[in-house]
Amino acid sequence: IRDVMKGVEGRKMILPAFKREFVWRRKDIERLFDSLLQGFPINTLMFWEVDDIMNGVMEYYEFLSSKFQESVSTNSIYQVRDNDSKTIVVDGQQRLTSLWISLYGSYTLEKGKNEMYLYLNLDAPNNTNDSEEDSINSTDSFYNFKFMPEHRYRTCIENGEHWIRVSEAYDQNFKPISYLLLNKLSENSFAVDTMAKLSGLFHDESIINVYEIKNTDLDRVLNILVRSNGGGKPLSSMTM
Repeated sequence: IRDVMKGVEGRKMILPAFKREFVWRRKDIERLFDSLLQGFPINTLMFWEVDDIMNGVMEYYEFLSSKFQESVSTNSIYQVRDNDSKTIVVDGQQRLTSLWISLYGSYTLEKGKNEMYLYLNLDAPNNTNDSEEDSINSTDSFYNFKFMPEHRYRTCIENGEHWIRVSEAYDQNFKPISYLLLNKLSENSFAVDTMAKLSGLFHDESIINVYEIKNTDLDRVLNILVRSNGGGKPLSSMTM
């Protein structure tokens, strides 16, 4: 995840015009992180490595600002330059943008009001299922990820709850063991296990799978995308 995010942060990755806008909401992002922590696959990302983007062939867009405002934020058009070498995200925009917002920015409903950050509850898993069998068969989240404004997080802490901002654990200098000891969580087996998994997300090279397309034309790229997303009902380049 860290390696891929560096590409977004350094503006080495852009989006092609045939991709839809970012449509995921808070619950979608929270479920993405729950899937990651549970070790579920989040499908392969598809990147098109282009050594020299041809100006005028297609429009490209930059990733959203990491400070995202729901239903308002839009992607800026990327200005193609001579001898421009970029990684074009053919498939994976929703997942990458979700990671980008969560690890580098914030989520708001109104401009300049109540910036929300992604937090993880370290006390216990979600208690949404009544039995072990229900838990196995359920699609509900196991880990309790939640976007909250700072003041709500402070209230949770004052009430004796233990939440960690996900971006804090993402920081290169973060020390999980020190955090657990400082917050008196070293004897909480769920907290210790969850913290290990959360920290591991940003160092494990097998978390994200990437399929790289090289040295090919646009029609070929579209055909690969259509085939890979075909499933039971074939897609076409007109319906994506």
